[in-house]
Amino acid sequence: MRKKAMGIFLAALMVGLTGCGNGNASATTQAAAGTTGGSDTQAETTQAGGGASSDEVITLRFGDTANDENCDAIGNKYFADLVAERTNGRVKVEYYNNGSLGSDKMLAQSVIEGTLDMGKCSCGNFSDFSHATDFTDMPGLFDSLSHVRKVWQSDIRDDIVKQIKDELGVTVVMFDVDGGEPRLIGVSGKEVRVPSDMSGVKIRTTGSQIEIALFKEWGANAITVEFSEMYSALQQNLVSAFYLQSAYIVNNRFEETIDYAVPVNQSWVTSVKILSKDAEERLGEELYNIVLECGKEAEEYKDGLWEDAMVGYYKQIEDAGVKVLELTAEEKAQWDQASANIWDQFVGTTVSQELLDKIQALK
Repeated sequence: MRKKAMGIFLAALMVGLTGCGNGNASATTQAAAGTTGGSDTQAETTQAGGGASSDEVITLRFGDTANDENCDAIGNKYFADLVAERTNGRVKVEYYNNGSLGSDKMLAQSVIEGTLDMGKCSCGNFSDFSHATDFTDMPGLFDSLSHVRKVWQSDIRDDIVKQIKDELGVTVVMFDVDGGEPRLIGVSGKEVRVPSDMSGVKIRTTGSQIEIALFKEWGANAITVEFSEMYSALQQNLVSAFYLQSAYIVNNRFEETIDYAVPVNQSWVTSVKILSKDAEERLGEELYNIVLECGKEAEEYKDGLWEDAMVGYYKQIEDAGVKVLELTAEEKAQWDQASANIWDQFVGTTVSQELLDKIQALK
């Protein structure tokens, strides 16, 4: 399976690298010229009572922040192809990546408002709109990619989807493991092996309260910086560290700004791909359910891509002159303890003990 996934990944990668530039939809997912999600034409051809007529082609505009070469982007294009195939061309996904339609928060806001059909948002940023996925930010909760996927294949998924729909009116189509691995610490000018080494370090944060509390536990100074502004912030020493996965480091050339990479194996982060209420209504029940099934299949496809790509990302980081530190068991234990200290602050308030128990039982 891994070899097959790797073959598909490389083939898709070549397509991505030679495809359209920023701001353009993927050629393989573009709808007929002049058709856009939520247009007056679509509204006029939608049957009374919701759902599409049998000869209508519905276009879903899907905004994302991943670069072409990122496994997430490749998996999103796979999702778009699946939707077109499973609906016999009745639904086409017009995919806009690389932040061409805005940042995480902007995309989520647009989907909630109904001006965009689908959009991506990491759960740290999504906390501005709903606390349903805050638990995914809890450090030390997950121990592997397969563990995270088990959670999103359990009844926990249904509960979270329902909560988000009740609160915001949108539907989660995909729960994706950002970067396919836990975040690592990238830092310049200072070797970091234990949490106390982070004392006084200026580290970029998304603004997630759980993340900020974790950085405070380390003794670091959390500074909110938009992802699109990170490279310049690192160059100008507004921040000197970040907490990010290897794929996003390489895809955004952040390895050029750091001296050390420290895999601490604490935070496995989920992102959501959400569908607007208007898009659901235009699809109707049959096509809506097909889109959801394609989303679940695309999740697992992406997991396979991440597993195969990981070694290459770390090699690129090292080739850039960054030292990837290998921590001792004693050093790892100190990071685990720092994460455990965070739980007392959020369990029973932001995150329920019952939910955490269910997640840990799936290991």
